[in-house]
Amino acid sequence: MFDKLRSLLGKPKSKDKKTPLPTPPREKPSPASPERTSTATNNQKAQATPNDTISKVPASSPNHPLPKSSTPVIRETRASEAVPEIDLVLGIDLGTSCSKVVIGDHGWLGQSYAVPIGDATSGIGRFLRVTRLKVGSSIEGNLKLRLMDEPSSKEIQGLVALYLAGIIRDSLDWFKKNGPKRYAERRHSWSINIGFPAKQIKQGALVDAYNEIAQQAAKIAQTDLPLELPSFRIQIYPEIGAQLAGYVNSPYKKKGSLILIDVGAGTLDVSTLILRGNDEEDIVSFHFCEIGPLGVMKLLEAKIKALNTVESGSVQLGLDDFQSGEAMPESLSQILGETNRDQENFTSAFNKVTKEFGIQAIYHALGSVTAFRKSLREAHISDNYDPWPNDIRFFFTGGGSRSKFFRDHFVNGAFEKELLPYTRWEIEHDRRKRKRQGLRLETLPAPDELKGLPDKLKPEFDRLSVAHGLAYGSENLMKITASIHAK
Repeated sequence: MFDKLRSLLGKPKSKDKKTPLPTPPREKPSPASPERTSTATNNQKAQATPNDTISKVPASSPNHPLPKSSTPVIRETRASEAVPEIDLVLGIDLGTSCSKVVIGDHGWLGQSYAVPIGDATSGIGRFLRVTRLKVGSSIEGNLKLRLMDEPSSKEIQGLVALYLAGIIRDSLDWFKKNGPKRYAERRHSWSINIGFPAKQIKQGALVDAYNEIAQQAAKIAQTDLPLELPSFRIQIYPEIGAQLAGYVNSPYKKKGSLILIDVGAGTLDVSTLILRGNDEEDIVSFHFCEIGPLGVMKLLEAKIKALNTVESGSVQLGLDDFQSGEAMPESLSQILGETNRDQENFTSAFNKVTKEFGIQAIYHALGSVTAFRKSLREAHISDNYDPWPNDIRFFFTGGGSRSKFFRDHFVNGAFEKELLPYTRWEIEHDRRKRKRQGLRLETLPAPDELKGLPDKLKPEFDRLSVAHGLAYGSENLMKITASIHAK
């Protein structure tokens, strides 16, 4: 059955030859036994066994086809050969609009590699693959949103599994051809980590679907020599925790309270946490983390629905038409186009839904942040304790963070204004500014160990931060995600 599905991947599109990544400097050989650094633990073994069927998978090739016969990632050796083995992790951020991939090696060379899986030949688009699948002459789009709406649908599970299988094979094939040459001298032991759109991994239909899809995708993606991935080496992790893994392990981290707001295509993720520790270890304490269906695509969906309520069919384009990784339309004219119809009613409906969505987004974030502040005060011995006397650090990330709507609400003062009654900051804006009070916006820095992302794209690193964190491996991720808890 899986051989039939693999045949759907088709032949590869011709692409310009990419420049191989630089080979890291050699180390002196160790007299010890063959190298091996494991990132998986026995207690992480998945209990569910993947089914052997996928219903209603379309008999056609995806939009990013791959070689029918690819060079094996794991090479065979004679029993007498002592070939060093290393762990490599494929971190996959399955996005609502676009997916991203980073390959991690944190047990040997301590490096990770941004994988250019996108169709674009330049810019950040090289690293963004649209989350849709070509089925014959039609396109199956919005795969993640459809999966979240109908997680038990075997048809949607099959589409997502086929889409991920293409990503896995493309990524391994790219690494084989473009990775540092030193990796060719070693046997590769792969793991796959896929981001999950929730703050915890709790049993339920969506968790079951993600686990099933991950196992199926790995099997479909097998090359001539199988990946031979045991189930415990294929994991799902909360995106919200994985995103900070790189920052926590970087030299740029700063201790103290932190707010992270990530705007994706489908969700608005709010995390509050404290970084602390001692000379021996760093401790990440997640406090209040919430994920809501308030991303840029959800905003666009609400606007289209409101305009179509004024006049049925007034918006001719659907969400699939805007799923490209590029900036989504925000103004009324961009969505509706030029029209001679009653502009007043359209404007009224557009402004109303935009205002309501903005209120929902701000209060979604405000709930977590105010609860965080309250918990810090209650934990202190003094009733007069102020956890943020001057400011609090604030990361604003995700593809949707470029949206004017979300920047106006979270960066340009609206969110800070709503937060003022819960703080001791100056009410008047100019006085706050002189005293350097308020939200202190910082950039999520691109780590030095991430290779393949050009310097001019380093400001775009936050879009790859979830995939980068997922590529850190099981043990590192378990330390981060285990502390996430509900309100």
